[in-house]
Amino acid sequence: MGLPEMTPLQALVISILFDGGKSGRDVRDELAFRGIEMPMPQVYRLLGRAELAGHLSAKYCQWQTADGRPVREKFYRVSPQGLDHWQETLAFYDALDRPPEGFQPVSPEEYLAEP
Repeated sequence: MGLPEMTPLQALVISILFDGGKSGRDVRDELAFRGIEMPMPQVYRLLGRAELAGHLSAKYCQWQTADGRPVREKFYRVSPQGLDHWQETLAFYDALDRPPEGFQPVSPEEYLAEP
C-alpha cells in the first residue's frame, strides 16, 4: 500500500462534511472547534484543492441580505471518490505499527547523551 491520496487535514475536512453540505466558513468554524485555526483564504485553498482532486462536490447558493445585497456562497459535500480516498487514508494510518508494550520514547537530549 502506497501513501494515501489524501493528507490528514483533507481527511479531517471530509469527516467534517459527513453530515451534509457546509460552507467554507462552516468548515473553518469546525476546524477551529478542533483546535486548527486557519484564515479563510487558506480554508478556501484547502477546499479548492480537494474539489480539484475530486474529493468534494461544490455548488454556489445565492440569496439576498435584509438590505437587498446579493450574497453568493459555495457549499461543499463529499463525493464518492472523496469517500473512497478517505477510507483508504484511514486504512493506511490504521495499518501503521503500534509501539510495543512498555515502549518509552527518548528525548533528543537523552539520545545525544548516550554513548
